[in-house]
Amino acid sequence: MAPVRAGAQQSDETGKAVGGGEEINPRARALYERLGYVAYSPALESWDEEAADGSIFRYETMCTLMRKGLS
Repeated sequence: MAPVRAGAQQSDETGKAVGGGEEINPRARALYERLGYVAYSPALESWDEEAADGSIFRYETMCTLMRKGLS
């Protein structure tokens, strides 16, 4: 739940809370939807990950960006 709280603390240029999750994780999207978020855009995201052997690799995935009004 920490990522949801962190996302809720960010806002976009429209003054809405923003969050998102990987498209391969429907449970995360369902959680955001239960919290009142609405999907508004797919986005290719990437970040560095550490492999089991300690090497660093670039992970890429499609995410669904979501937002809700702040009240």
